[in-house]
Amino acid sequence: MDQELKQRIVGIIVITALAAIFVPMLFDEPIGESGKEISALKIPDYPVYAVNSVVLPETIEQVIDLPESLSIKA
Repeated sequence: MDQELKQRIVGIIVITALAAIFVPMLFDEPIGESGKEISALKIPDYPVYAVNSVVLPETIEQVIDLPESLSIKA
């Protein structure tokens, strides 16, 4: 390609990129109807949940109830 065509293509790419960046800024609406910035909004506190603790069995015999005839012998 000749040099003039390359310069025109680069110019078109640069102008298109700048338009893609700055044109949306012209049409942006205000921050919101309230006019508050996002950093000025109050974030609610983290909810507190009740936690129930459960004692876990330490051996297999405590987990299952076997009759005496089927009990596990070590």
